[in-house]
Amino acid sequence: MTQPDDELMLLWQQGVSDAPDAAEVARLAARASMRRFDRLITRRNVIESLAAAGVLFWFGWNFVIGYQRLSNALSFASVSFVIAYLWWQHRHAIGLDAAADAEAYHAALLGRLDHQIALLRTVPYWYLLPLYVPTCLQAVTSWPRGPGATLTALAVLTALYVAVGVLNVRVGVPRLLAERARLEALYQE
Repeated sequence: MTQPDDELMLLWQQGVSDAPDAAEVARLAARASMRRFDRLITRRNVIESLAAAGVLFWFGWNFVIGYQRLSNALSFASVSFVIAYLWWQHRHAIGLDAAADAEAYHAALLGRLDHQIALLRTVPYWYLLPLYVPTCLQAVTSWPRGPGATLTALAVLTALYVAVGVLNVRVGVPRLLAERARLEALYQE
């Protein structure tokens, strides 16, 4: 198995040789870009999964001890849905053969970028909405103890969820689109 920096070493060796092979340089650069993108997505998914495990433990524990069973069960189901959906969306990412040419790596990377762009565009529906509803339900259950605190909590939660949606859809998607355009321009003749 090659190490992450092997492509960079091979790329450097091609660049210092007397007659670097342009096709090999392009292949190594495309392979390194795709592996870097795959590592980034995998790292983000692992962080999401670890956070979900902690939250699932919290809601599960609260359910077991009998505290707000309905809202904790609904929250547990919502977090489970989100993490399962995230896994489902990334289950297909298979690596290419190490000997694949630059065009194959380029096409695979563009496909992965397109998939990630589509996923980020739909974050408000598969990620935020399922988590927002039980969060609001938990906030509303505190209404009898203090309506002002409940309304404040709902306003803060709503602002937080809107901010996460904006970051994904209005910031993340344009960045990925710009990266896609840059990569597409690299391989145009």
